[in-house]
Amino acid sequence: MGAALLVVGCGAEREVSGQPSVTTASPTAQPSVPPEGKALIWYSDSSGHLVALDWTGKAAGQVALTASTQTPDGSKLSSASGEVYDVAGHLVGHADFTKGRGPFWADDSIHVCSFVPPGADFVQEGPGTIWRKTLDGQARSVTSYGIFTGNAGPEVLACSISADRVVVAQRSIGWVTDVSAFTLSTGVRLFQRTYPAQQMARVMASRDGLYLVEDRSVPGSPGLPGGGTVVRSLPDGTVLAQFSDLEIVGFTWDGSVAMMVGNTRRSVQAMLWRSSTVLWSAPFPNPAAGPQDFVPAVGVLARPGSSDLAVSVSLEKADSPTTEFWLISGGTGHLILNGKARPAFQASFF
Repeated sequence: MGAALLVVGCGAEREVSGQPSVTTASPTAQPSVPPEGKALIWYSDSSGHLVALDWTGKAAGQVALTASTQTPDGSKLSSASGEVYDVAGHLVGHADFTKGRGPFWADDSIHVCSFVPPGADFVQEGPGTIWRKTLDGQARSVTSYGIFTGNAGPEVLACSISADRVVVAQRSIGWVTDVSAFTLSTGVRLFQRTYPAQQMARVMASRDGLYLVEDRSVPGSPGLPGGGTVVRSLPDGTVLAQFSDLEIVGFTWDGSVAMMVGNTRRSVQAMLWRSSTVLWSAPFPNPAAGPQDFVPAVGVLARPGSSDLAVSVSLEKADSPTTEFWLISGGTGHLILNGKARPAFQASFF
């Protein structure tokens, strides 16, 4: 898996014209331990280490861990089996990733939201339960939602302590059948929208659960995104924007800027989505390659309390996987590293 990491600073409402200039840089020696109390971007390198960058794109440290997911602020790292570590690699807790669908890190980087199935595993069919948990073992049931079956189940789209909201979706086979929002503190349902079978390929939410993105299926191809994108406000469900040829894969922390992928899967762009003002755009690495040559995966990490985004564009090629790390700010791009890497934040395949 190759990856392109882009740090996008989206400030004033202006369009950045032209392609960003690119400067190639060589990897530098890593500090041994990343600093505490500083927002970080993590990726795993070819040696198996987790490497941290600060939000200027500079190397900030590394740890010898196999963890695969970071918290929004980068202060913690979690493994597939549930162990959670601090930036120095010390075990600080456990989030049970094996007994529920999730967990999903909350926007405070302390809590997690997860689903617990009706039985000890996913074999027993029945409604799931949304839980809000902390690493020290404190847990509280929020409400029941969704149905676990052999080919369907619910998932968390957003878990916000600041907004007191959790947004969830029910998926059946290859499409979405329902989206709901609840208050975390009381479990009261704030919003619900159901979809006919095969119509809605993908849904996502902003980190605070204030915006919902719906990606319809391509006509004749149930579950394949690309049939049109709608942005709704929550909890009233008002349509705020529509796009026929772009898919949204993430938002800035305040939700003002969306990271988008063209339906041709050949470009990514940061846009002020309410006004359709493009702030920055770039082609995927190796744009000449045909669809049969690679499968792109795009991940987005919003910097807490700012309008910066880190965006990974991973290209899986059987013959020659490539990795590019970019720093993009103010319309200027710097290629800071070439090599193999995997981002430690969520990615969506297209």
